[in-house]
Formats: sequence, C-alpha cells, structure tokens
Amino acid sequence: MTRINYLIQVADLAPSGWEISLGCLFVYSFEPIQSNQPCIRPAMSASKIEAKSPAAILAIGPTNPANCHYQQDYPDFLFRVTNNDHMTELKDKFKRICEKSNVKKRYLHITEEILKANPNICRYKAPSLDPCQDMMIPEVPKLGKEAALKAIEEWGQPISNITHLIFCTSSCVDMPGADLQLVKLLGLDPFVNRFMIYLQGCFAGGTALLKYK
Repeated sequence: MTRINYLIQVADLAPSGWEISLGCLFVYSFEPIQSNQPCIRPAMSASKIEAKSPAAILAIGPTNPANCHYQQDYPDFLFRVTNNDHMTELKDKFKRICEKSNVKKRYLHITEEILKANPNICRYKAPSLDPCQDMMIPEVPKLGKEAALKAIEEWGQPISNITHLIFCTSSCVDMPGADLQLVKLLGLDPFVNRFMIYLQGCFAGGTALLKYK
C-alpha cells in the first residue's frame, strides 16, 4: 500500500522586505484506503484519495539565515545603512516601536556589503525589485533545503518515501519555481507531486496546510 508523505515548505520574507522570517518544513503522512483500482504514483491526487487514517505532523524543521540582529540594535543598523541617521526624531519613534514589538531577534539574508553593492535597496522609491529577486531566487530554495533536512532527519524515513511537495513563498517569483529547485537540491524523485503557491503573505502557512487536505 502506498503511503502519502507530504513535505510542506514555507519560506517567506518579513514585511520589511529585507529579512527571511522563517523557512519551515512540515512532514505529513496518511494512509489511503485500499482500492482495487491501480494507482499510478505520478498521477496521484490527494484531493481524490480517501484517507484511512488522519494525517499527522510528523516533524518540523525550522531554519533562518545566518545574519542575526538583535532588536535593540536594529534601529541603529537600519538608519545607518539607509543614510538616515540625521532623522533623529523618526529614529527615536522607530526605537519605541521596536521596544514594544516583543521581537528579540531578526534574521537577515542581506549584509551591509550587499546593500552597498545594491544601493537602490536603501533608497526611497528607487527601483529595487530586480536585485531583490536576483538574491531571493537562489537563496529561498537553499533555506528550504536546510529546513527540509532537519525535518526529514526527525521524521526518520528515507527521502525516497516522499510522494508530495507543497512549497509556499512570497519572497520570489520564478519559473520553474522554488519547488523544482528544492527537488533538485534534496535529490527527490523527479516525479514527486509538486504544488507551488506564491504571494500569500501572512496566509502562507495556513494556505499550504489547507492545500494538503
């Protein structure tokens, strides 16, 4: 009997557009009811399979970019790299916002070196979409791989048992998408059932979870 094993990947940017807030992979599994009809794996559709047992979260693998900024230091960093240290009143206001946010750390992909090489990212209303996309398109799947490997290790099953992959991101738009890149990075079966979801924002995690049903 085939067991349906999902990898649900969520990797997204925070509202600031600078930081990847979380790359997290969930492994789901359920066992379909036996059928006398032959089942061809590449054409298997979860929406058409009746589950014999309920799905369960079997593993979770979170990961973040390497660059960590403490919230208390973030206003100094932000106003320095954007050349706005002279806006002291606005900076004080932003410091108060940061203090009341209850956020302790921020994980960024970008560094000051990257910002210096791409100055439009720090300029108000300057065109910066292309350099941001050029950075995120390769980096988001790499973040996904790190999260996936952690979850798969906790899951304790071989990668070859994975039958479905759902990848959700608002960080980048690319065709072929981050789902295919993750398949290559993990060495998944090229016939694994893939579903890509873009630009869901704060709904990303919930949308991905609903899709597997």
